[in-house]
Amino acid sequence: MGLSFILLMIVLGLLLIAVEFFLMPGTLVAAVTGMILLVSGVVMGFSTTPYGLELLAASSVVTIALLAGGYRTLGAKGVSLDSALDGKVNELNEEERQNIKTGDMGIAFGDIKPTGKAIINGIMYAVYSQGGFIDDKANITVVSVASNKVTVKIA
Repeated sequence: MGLSFILLMIVLGLLLIAVEFFLMPGTLVAAVTGMILLVSGVVMGFSTTPYGLELLAASSVVTIALLAGGYRTLGAKGVSLDSALDGKVNELNEEERQNIKTGDMGIAFGDIKPTGKAIINGIMYAVYSQGGFIDDKANITVVSVASNKVTVKIA
């Protein structure tokens, strides 16, 4: 094994580590393959050439630089999700609450057993059945409206 082959292994290993940090973080395939190539290249450099320490020092410096650059990149705000969801689950918004009241009529949109969907006043709502199973396309009546629950029964 010549010095050029050993240098090729080390450079390819460093490139794979750089790909892991900067192009596809989190997969570990490139990083593990890169580390195997890097360590193999340095070990072969020690065993077959007189430049083992130089190869170790150079590859260590470049690896540390890649780790520092990768840490800065992965720790940056541009890589991680920073926003938070502020919606409410199963809570009627103001428009929906104004368009529905007790006594309104609607049609079941699919089976309601005991939860399902219904179209009431042209708007689809998640609804709860007061008396059990309600078939698809059955006429329904709104029994009660709470901030997070619309209860219906068969009309």
